[in-house]
Amino acid sequence: MSYDPFVFNPDGSLTARPLASALSFLHRWVPVGSRLRAVAGARDLFAVTVEGAAGSSMILTSFAPAAISVPVTIGTHVGALSLDTLTSTSALALPTVLPLAARRVRVWVPPDTVVAVRTS
Repeated sequence: MSYDPFVFNPDGSLTARPLASALSFLHRWVPVGSRLRAVAGARDLFAVTVEGAAGSSMILTSFAPAAISVPVTIGTHVGALSLDTLTSTSALALPTVLPLAARRVRVWVPPDTVVAVRTS
């Protein structure tokens, strides 16, 4: 089985594979020139902050057997919670945009999932 990001079908159409979703996710959330910094957290959670010219975000990856609740601080000039989720089969742009009344939110990270949250 090929691990190419795209597969060309006999009829000329193109099928995106999970690697294509992962590359798209990385392009959106870790732009060229970004600075990455690991954040201490739970043993089954990998967290990193991404700082770049367009702002900051946090990427969370869970290796836990159950969902993990992670507190995330959002900058004062961010008006809505913006996040994407990457699973083992696809990258989903979650259509939910939540207004922020407080600057600290809890993000639930399901097992074997990557969640990116815009923080500034």
